Amino acid sequence: MRILLLILMLSACSTSSPDIVEKLNVMVGTSQDNLIDSWGFPDENFTVNPETQIFTYIVYAPRGKENPYSNQVVYKAIDNNNYGLPQYNQSYYCKISFIIRDNIVSSYNFNGDNCVADILDDISD
Repeated sequence: MRILLLILMLSACSTSSPDIVEKLNVMVGTSQDNLIDSWGFPDENFTVNPETQIFTYIVYAPRGKENPYSNQVVYKAIDNNNYGLPQYNQSYYCKISFIIRDNIVSSYNFNGDNCVADILDDISD
């Protein structure tokens, strides 16, 4: 179990905005039923033991948010966004996992290339 928790903590490294943390903090301490009512059924559900589950939601966006971070450094070495490679359909995502202990959301983590608060607007409202 410690290995699983270590993996989850390491996977939390991502590009993010403080706003997403604020929105996810609201869910900590709420019931599993409230999470499902607010977010719907999870895309993935993993049972660690009878008292602990991990609900994972994956939010896809066809295009990432333009300049989502105020401190973003932009270096345009090449004017083409694909750096001379053929065009392809890229999908951006944010994977959010809630750890549920005894039917209460105890913590969360997230990772992905589009973890910004506004992707949650359609989910948690």
